[in-house]
Amino acid sequence: MEAGSDKRIQLEVSLSGRFNASLGQVPLFKNAKRSRQVINLFVLLLLHRFENISQERLIEALWPDDECEDPVNALKNLVYRLRKIISDHGTLDGNDCVVSKHGAYAWNCDIPCVIDVEEMEKLWQKAKDEHLSVPERIDLYKEAISLYKGRFMEDFYFEGWVAPVASYYQNIYMNLLHEVIKLLNEEKRYEEITTLCEATITMEPYEETLHENLLKSLINSGKKSRALDHYNYISKKFYKDLEVKLSDSIRCLYKELINDLKSSETDITTIKEEMNDPESNGAFLCDYEIFKNVYRLESRSAERAGQSVFLCLLTMRSAIDINRNEVMVIAMDKLEKVIVSSLRKGDVVSRFSPTQFILLLPLSYENGEKVISRILDRFRKEHKNPLIKIDVNLEPVI
Repeated sequence: MEAGSDKRIQLEVSLSGRFNASLGQVPLFKNAKRSRQVINLFVLLLLHRFENISQERLIEALWPDDECEDPVNALKNLVYRLRKIISDHGTLDGNDCVVSKHGAYAWNCDIPCVIDVEEMEKLWQKAKDEHLSVPERIDLYKEAISLYKGRFMEDFYFEGWVAPVASYYQNIYMNLLHEVIKLLNEEKRYEEITTLCEATITMEPYEETLHENLLKSLINSGKKSRALDHYNYISKKFYKDLEVKLSDSIRCLYKELINDLKSSETDITTIKEEMNDPESNGAFLCDYEIFKNVYRLESRSAERAGQSVFLCLLTMRSAIDINRNEVMVIAMDKLEKVIVSSLRKGDVVSRFSPTQFILLLPLSYENGEKVISRILDRFRKEHKNPLIKIDVNLEPVI
């Protein structure tokens, strides 16, 4: 069939998230795993379909580490396979689709083609037009965002040529989000911001600006308890997965949230119900920001009453370098449970760093040593790994 003889035949390609391509709504590649290099060639030709791509450029992209002994013939074979796949599909002639000229290859631009990431970029450019009304711009932004299903060719992400293209489209997607969130804030459409952020966090769980915008939208829509729950969730997740603390801007937002919750007027019965701890057995495990406030309060109280209070730092280390290994993560989780269950209700504990816990103990030095010894003994019984060591530093607060 002639390439341009039936304008109803349209090539539709999804490069956002998992790769998919169809001609006339019928899948083009039936076995993506067996056609991996053919798909690489296909996408490269599509993305550069308005130019001829030299053999050298294609070879460099497809075999970047010179792992192919005869790349010229290997490329010819890939072109032959791609043309055959298209012809076998029965709607177009593969020779008409992939054309060669003077040692270069190109995709026939006469074939109608829709690529999701390109459509997303076009809508982004339209949405930036300030001559449009804000609601019109928001609709365009949201339409563009809806086209993004995940990282560019996520099932091909480790191909060398894919990474920079993936970064390019991810940046466009994040710009779309930031720009539409700004407009939605101006319109006070906070619920929509929440929905957008929650959907995007499933794809970009470690993008802090998303979490910050989600917290702000929850606070602005009056859902402060949900905001607090989300802060506690991401605080623990970032520590555990990335071994980092949250940004200063998010932590400042958290402090403002705590102050707002404290200043809200309510009756004393509700206050008592909220302050009751359903998991009241053992020590009080809290965020480090809360720990600092408790520390200041306890030190003043102890000084006034003449009581002794000790600060204890437990640092986990290993005989070999496994700090970033899953072994250390599991060990820290086990140590947390042992600490909380071994201490009394009046004791306070917080995760200070990915490999450290800090404890506030209102007792004497001798009793403090006994408590720490009990914690270490229980930990060694429950986590029998000779490579894991725990250093103890016990210092008086006053």
